[in-house]
Amino acid sequence: MIDGKDIVIRTGAGAQSFDLLLRVVRRRWPAMVVEDAVSGKVFRDYTELPFSAIEEILIYRDQPAVVKWQRLGACDELRGTMIHALVSGNELTVVVDGDPPAEVVDLVDSIRHAVRGDIFNIVISLRDAA
Repeated sequence: MIDGKDIVIRTGAGAQSFDLLLRVVRRRWPAMVVEDAVSGKVFRDYTELPFSAIEEILIYRDQPAVVKWQRLGACDELRGTMIHALVSGNELTVVVDGDPPAEVVDLVDSIRHAVRGDIFNIVISLRDAA
């Protein structure tokens, strides 16, 4: 059985935190599969997610990982193949294996950096952007 580790990241992006998180994850896991953890609805393309209506998602590395998770559940063989994420108020909680592989530790650091940077809430004037 895999123990879970919760990483809480404060953010002002709310549900849009999922957008930031998924953009980061997609760079590392281009074949990722996203599931609404409450309804069980699966999204093959993260842009299909209704971000404002979802509070909890499961992100699988790829379709074979989805199949194995459904068949085996949480086990050592699946370490580092799924991330659980929840948004509540101004916090994004990322849940990974209790002893995650280095790839997942690096991925979580990238997520933390992206979400804390909160690129959706940066105010810039058009003059500064030119």
